[in-house]
Amino acid sequence: MARMIGPKMRAAMLRGATPVLLAEIGHPDGTGYFWTGVGEIAWNGHTFTGAGALGSVAPITFSTELALRDITFGVRGVAPDDAARLGSEVTGLAANVWLASLEDGRIVGEPAQVVASTLDYQALETTDDGAVSLAVIGKGGFYTLERALDEVWSATSQKRIYPDDTGLDLIETLQNKELQWTRT
Repeated sequence: MARMIGPKMRAAMLRGATPVLLAEIGHPDGTGYFWTGVGEIAWNGHTFTGAGALGSVAPITFSTELALRDITFGVRGVAPDDAARLGSEVTGLAANVWLASLEDGRIVGEPAQVVASTLDYQALETTDDGAVSLAVIGKGGFYTLERALDEVWSATSQKRIYPDDTGLDLIETLQNKELQWTRT
């Protein structure tokens, strides 16, 4: 993940360009593209919809420490009808955030990626007046170090990687086999 600000973006910032965040958030119904302003802007072949003051990404922190931090992508003021469609599972989908500079309604230079995360879960909260807030929680960095592996080695999985290997062919036959151990 590159955090370097390129020369065009740096020059635009020095001229007073507006710093904005671009967010790409995975969802089973399709990836959502949002930015911190109002209206629509285009970048990298996608149209980003402005979330304005209703959207948030927090916290974005950098440290030399090897630490696991949750990243919350939030939006307030979701219509109840739209909120009903958001109950899908987001676990394992990707979410990315870039820092960009905006000049005359266009992105200047190459945005710098500041977040690359894997989504974990989402939470909806409804207030008494019916307003709905959505929070999608992502895991950044090395969170997979604390997670058990999902892979179970079998002859089939081994052959996907090494088609000619027969080293695990007999493992499945040993699973329920009763062996009589004797002294020799």
